[in-house]
Amino acid sequence: SKSLDVAQSSVDSAKASLASSQSSLKAAQDAQNVGLAADQVAITNAQKTLATVQSTVTANLPIYQNQLAAAKDSLYSQQVGRDASCGHPGSTQCNTANASMAGAQTALDQANAQYVVNLKSGDTSISTAQASVDSAQSAMTSDKSKLAAAVVSAQNALNQAQLAYGAAQTSFASSQAQAGATVQSAQAQITSAAGSVKSATASLNSLVAPPVQADIDTATAQIVNAQAAVDTAQLNLDGASLISPY
Repeated sequence: SKSLDVAQSSVDSAKASLASSQSSLKAAQDAQNVGLAADQVAITNAQKTLATVQSTVTANLPIYQNQLAAAKDSLYSQQVGRDASCGHPGSTQCNTANASMAGAQTALDQANAQYVVNLKSGDTSISTAQASVDSAQSAMTSDKSKLAAAVVSAQNALNQAQLAYGAAQTSFASSQAQAGATVQSAQAQITSAAGSVKSATASLNSLVAPPVQADIDTATAQIVNAQAAVDTAQLNLDGASLISPY
């Protein structure tokens, strides 16, 4: 019947929505697992880079300190030599020693400047690597929230789809029960009408005397009416069909 067709259509639609919601939930869960795994790899790599930079900076510091100490030692050595050579100020030997000491002082100034540059460069490298770690950790925190929200949303949609599917099945069962009752009623009408036809036919056949036209007309009308009742009941039965929801 039409009501059963509508109920069956609702069941089919709800079942399709349920399957779609299940698929969406799995996709959201997969995206969460993949996304967080990628974030963790990014954090681990950033932490390794930071550790490498810190180790390099720490290892380079003694080298820079030794370079600065060597420049200081060289200046001191030149000062001692100058003092020894300038017992007679203005001599060629004294002038040469002064020039050497000036060169050593310049070298020390450059070593000091380079030492500062190297320290700042190391600090910058560490800060940059630390910023990468912080950024990776922040990305994971953000992704945890967004991906978890997506999973919750998909789960809620699945719950709603399950409720809708259950309601559609209940509605179909109700329509099916009503159709069954209609079939039983129509069958009872057919049985009753068939009995009327049989009774009317028997009455017609029981006329042993030459029939009176009025009696024939009455019996014939009864048969016609009974047959009409049978036809109507059959139409009702044909209209009440049972359809399985599965």
